Amino acid sequence: MSEGVGSFRLRRERAGGLGGLALLLALVLAGGAWVRDLHRRSEARGAFPQVEGRIAVAGVEAAVEIYRDARGVPHIEAQTERDAYFALGFVHAQDRLAQMLWLTRTARGRIAEIIGPDGLASDREARLLDLGGAADRRWRKLDADTRAVLMAYAAGVNARIDRIRAGHCAPPLALQRAGLPLEEWKPADSLAVVKLYAWGLSGTLDVSLVLSEVIARLGGFEARRFFPYGSGIPEDIAPGVTAGLSGIGTPDPLRRAAGLSGRTIGSSAWVLGGALTVSGMPLLVADSHLEPTVPAYFHIDHLRGGELDVAGATLPGVPVVWTGRNRGVAWASTAARVVTTDLYVETLDPNDPPPLSRRAHLATPGRAAGVDRSARPTGRGVRGSRNRTGAASGDPAPHGR
Repeated sequence: MSEGVGSFRLRRERAGGLGGLALLLALVLAGGAWVRDLHRRSEARGAFPQVEGRIAVAGVEAAVEIYRDARGVPHIEAQTERDAYFALGFVHAQDRLAQMLWLTRTARGRIAEIIGPDGLASDREARLLDLGGAADRRWRKLDADTRAVLMAYAAGVNARIDRIRAGHCAPPLALQRAGLPLEEWKPADSLAVVKLYAWGLSGTLDVSLVLSEVIARLGGFEARRFFPYGSGIPEDIAPGVTAGLSGIGTPDPLRRAAGLSGRTIGSSAWVLGGALTVSGMPLLVADSHLEPTVPAYFHIDHLRGGELDVAGATLPGVPVVWTGRNRGVAWASTAARVVTTDLYVETLDPNDPPPLSRRAHLATPGRAAGVDRSARPTGRGVRGSRNRTGAASGDPAPHGR
C-alpha cells in the first residue's frame, strides 16, 4: 500500500437575513479553527513512519522486511548484514530524523545557525573541542569493515531523506518547527554523535577544574576528602569554598544543548550469578541515567542479516547496540568514572608565541559571522578558558585538536 492523502468535501451555505449574523460568524470562526486543526493533524500523520505496505527504495541488495511489534519496536529481517544496517538507518530516520540532525549539528558547532545567539556558547565549546573535526579525521582512519557499516547506515538514512525531498512523505514536525534543513547524512556524522555523547557522559574535565581550585584554597591535606570523584563540594563541609569558583560548576552549554546536562547523568550495570536465579542462568541488569528528553535518547531495535542477529538499545544516528544481546552473549555499557582528559598549566613566552590560526566562524540568522576566539595550539591539545556563563573563550582556535 503506497502512502496516500485523505480528502474532505467542504460545503458553504449562505444564510438569509441579519438575524443569524452572529450565529453565522461563530460558526465560521469555529469551522475555520476546525479546518486548521484538521490540516495540522494531516501534516502530522504525513510525517509518521509508514508501518504497513511496501516501499520501493534504491540501495538494498534484496528484499528487507521490517516488522514493528505491539510496542513499536522494529524487527529488521534482511538477507545480508549490509542491508540490515541500511534498514536500521532508514528506520532511525523514520522515527528520529529531527533528533539526529540536531545532534550532529550540536556536535559540529552549528546550532546557532538555527536558533541564533542562544546557540553560540554551545557552538564555541563544540568547536573548541573540535568534535566534528575529530570525527572526520577518525573516519579517514577506520578499517574497511567499520567504514562499510557506517556507509550502509548513512545510505539508509539518506534514502528516507530522499523520500521526504521527493514528497512521498512529510518531514518531521520538529524539523519543520525548528527550521532544520534536510542535509545529507555523512558516515562521519555518526562518529560526531558518538563523540558528543561521550563528552556528555564525561565529567572529568569539570571535576579536575573544581578539585584543582579546592587544592589551591584548602591545601592538599584538607582537600583530600573530596577525592576521588564526587558529586560536588558540600557547602556544610567546606563553608565558603564554593563561593567565587570562577564560574566553575555552571551548566555546560554543549551538554545542555545535547540534552545531557542533568545532575543524574550516568549509568550502572551489574550481573547476578546463575546460582542465585530461578532459571540457573545469570542475569545482566543495566540502566542509563539520562536527562528526560522528548524523544528519548535511545531507540530499541532488532536486526537480523547474514550472520548478524542483535537486539537492544541504539543511539539514533549510530549503528551500534550499546546495551543488548546477540545469539550467544548479552552485554551492557556503563559510563566509567575514569579520567578521560588531562589539564596542564601552560606558560607561554610572549617573545616566542606558538603559531595561531583562525579555525571557524560562528554564524547566527540575520547576523554576520563572528570569529570563534576560543583556543590556541599547544603540544598537548588546545588552550582555552571558561567564563562565568560556561562558554569557552580565549584566543583564536587552531586547526589541530
